[in-house]
Amino acid sequence: YPLTNFRLTQGTSIGISNEIIEAKAQILFNKGVLIVVESKDT
Repeated sequence: YPLTNFRLTQGTSIGISNEIIEAKAQILFNKGVLIVVESKDT
């Protein structure tokens, strides 16, 4: 799902266990720490 201008705050469950279903994905953020884990599980 596209998510635009969303403020992700501590304790929010959005953004947990998301899956990329296309060949490419784009994540943009302005401030803070971003941790991305890519799993090769099929």
